[in-house]
Amino acid sequence: METDGGVVGTNNEIGVAVADKPEGPWVRSDKPVLTVSDDTTAFDAMCVNNPAICVGRNGKIVMLYKAVCKNGTQGGGAVRFSVAFADSPTGPFVKTNQLIFQPEDSTARMVAEDPYLWYDKEKDQYFAIVRDVVAQFTGEDSGGLALMVSDDAINWRVATCPKVLPAQLEWEDGTIYDAKKNHIERPFLYRNEKGIPSLLFGTFSVHTNGIFREHSFNGRIPLSMPEFNN
Repeated sequence: METDGGVVGTNNEIGVAVADKPEGPWVRSDKPVLTVSDDTTAFDAMCVNNPAICVGRNGKIVMLYKAVCKNGTQGGGAVRFSVAFADSPTGPFVKTNQLIFQPEDSTARMVAEDPYLWYDKEKDQYFAIVRDVVAQFTGEDSGGLALMVSDDAINWRVATCPKVLPAQLEWEDGTIYDAKKNHIERPFLYRNEKGIPSLLFGTFSVHTNGIFREHSFNGRIPLSMPEFNN
């Protein structure tokens, strides 16, 4: 899945490319598989992007996606997430138009970002790791990673043990990485032969004064996730 649009961060739509083998050649779809709403007041009227895909229950294709509403500015208004379903990765995807990860009492512009989504056949449940943007799910300082659970990929709840990564990490040399000042993004899981998540990959960025991005790097962190060992 990919996003495409004009101005960065706005007017994005989600498309798909298909290949017989990973090295290609890849063929892009002629039109998006998910696009913005025709309703200019909708939560996804400005853009849809950041798709997270998995094959779910009964082979159904599940897509979580980020959406931004219009508010008269180039950057748009509230950032929300929703879910769509399809019978094939190439679509058509049908929107539920239901907000996910969004507490009713939250007034934050964005509470979650960059979900990594998967379906656990043994538990018959969906799981997602999200960036805890404003410490809504883990109760720590903002910027860590949180685990969410769902029975249907539509209604999500915070996991019993929600903290995947804290807001502050200590590297092997003793230095502290502060996710509140920097960013931990794009989580991705490696699951072992039993299907249990055992390695977390992510993109780490280092910022100056919380704004200027000096550099980014990929990281690998061993995991112990009680939610999957019970």
